[in-house]
Amino acid sequence: MKADVSEQEQRERAGIDARCSFAFAAFAAGLGILLVLDRIGLPDSLVRALSAVFVLVGLAITVVPLRTMRISRFYGGGRSMPPLYAGLAFAGLAAGLFLPFLPPVPDGPPLPTLAGGFGSGFAAAALLTGPLLRRTGAFSIPDLLTARFPNLALRLGSVLLAASIALLVLLAGFATALNGLTTFTGLSGQTASFVLAILVLFVIVPGGLSGVVWAATGSASIALVGLGLPILNLMMRGEVLPLPVIGSADAWRSAFERIHLWSAAPTHSSSLDAILILALTLGLAALAPLLMPAIACRDRAEAQKGGFAALVWMGILVVLTVATLSLAALAFDKATIGQHPDHLPDSIYAASRHGGVFICGTKSGDATAATRACARQTGFPGTLSGTDIVPQGQFLIGGFAALTEFSAVMGCLADLAMVTLGIAVAAAGAQSFATALAHDGIYHVTDSAALTSRRLALARGFALLGVGFAACVLAVAPLDPGRLIALALALSASTFVPLMALSLWRRATAFDAMLTFLVGLATAELVIMTAPSELGLERFAASAILAATLGLATGLAASFLHPGETPDGQAFVKAVLSGQGELLHPDKGA
Repeated sequence: MKADVSEQEQRERAGIDARCSFAFAAFAAGLGILLVLDRIGLPDSLVRALSAVFVLVGLAITVVPLRTMRISRFYGGGRSMPPLYAGLAFAGLAAGLFLPFLPPVPDGPPLPTLAGGFGSGFAAAALLTGPLLRRTGAFSIPDLLTARFPNLALRLGSVLLAASIALLVLLAGFATALNGLTTFTGLSGQTASFVLAILVLFVIVPGGLSGVVWAATGSASIALVGLGLPILNLMMRGEVLPLPVIGSADAWRSAFERIHLWSAAPTHSSSLDAILILALTLGLAALAPLLMPAIACRDRAEAQKGGFAALVWMGILVVLTVATLSLAALAFDKATIGQHPDHLPDSIYAASRHGGVFICGTKSGDATAATRACARQTGFPGTLSGTDIVPQGQFLIGGFAALTEFSAVMGCLADLAMVTLGIAVAAAGAQSFATALAHDGIYHVTDSAALTSRRLALARGFALLGVGFAACVLAVAPLDPGRLIALALALSASTFVPLMALSLWRRATAFDAMLTFLVGLATAELVIMTAPSELGLERFAASAILAATLGLATGLAASFLHPGETPDGQAFVKAVLSGQGELLHPDKGA
């Protein structure tokens, strides 16, 4: 039997490698054709349209064949994702979550603080909580927690909270992709929302988790190519990159001094920075949509290998992103500083129309609007200074090729990479939303005898509902994806982190866990609602740390009100820490 399983796994891996090889070869061939068409003088507008169709439709077509009617594939990704690809999917989802925080972020936290928090949180998710979740065999965090603490009230509470967090992530990813798509194509918000909703549904509805993780893998690959090609082109020309150690340190300092000036970040105390880093770490470590690549791995060992691969992929993405930001900042300075407001490149006006660049503090879609906005400023000298025109981070990444006069295709790839990363995050949020409500909620509470077809139809219905809600909301009311992600991380850190820690405490009972949940959630909501709004992300960070601390302390204190360790607690902790794994009863149909 063991040999048969091994042979089956080998065939599955061979099939995955064959599909990935075909997808990468098709992508390379299509990219080559686009570069040739651009080279022979095809109009830029047509090249951009063809690039969008090639990348976005290609991403959807790639994941549609993953359609399934098996529980193990829809909720667990088939448990067969190789570590190399799981790491790439991890990196893609983390990059998509970080996109709204790309510098310069006006009035945002310092870049080292954000980078430290996201980096440590990403490492914790990839190396600790992801493999831990895979070891238990759970499909989700509520699935794990309620296996440890079998309590109906706790299950319902954790399901509703997990669904709320997933919906926030879905909205954030959708908003990120929507901002990129409207800027890239010039479509109206309503039309772009409809297009994105179709694309996200193509990713999630046929294959569930399989579609999500492979879409994340594809989006990360597009980002690597989109950022890497211009950098490689510059290196082949012999140009020195503005990077420390391996490039020009002076150019690096000049670029990031400019980015710091654009950010206009307030001065933070070291204690606030430490709180923000810790809150980001805890929130990301327990953020369910980010943990999906680990769930799709064969076992805990492969999930951990995927975590190490994720660190490598993310390191490459970070280097490429930093180099692109530096080059783009210097190119933007050269194209704008000292210029009249009506003598700027067309790409800057187009970006300003959608909020990618602020000219004299306003969104100015043409030269006339920019001139009028600057004329209204007191003491404007007639030419732009470094503080009169401020780009956003996503424009610097997507507009780098245009600013440096690279080919239209290279510029399109960077823009489309941000759109596809947003789609992957939105799809992960939708999958987590559907899993929480359909699997952890309805199936386990009221319909445990349901047929597989009925279960999956219900999950797909919830996914459709979540995506439709996001599309309708964002079509009429633009939301800040950064604040949505901050709230999701705060809720995740304040409740799921202390509950996961308490699950490894042998004395803890379901009553103790319920107290932890209620205290953590109530504290987080109280701090968020009463803290001054001008604190920004720090308000969410403070709520997360205080709520997690009080919740865990309450649960631990309550556990000493009853005698000794519980047998269920002893068995669970032993199985998690030293057992063979898969301690949950296998799901029907898995």
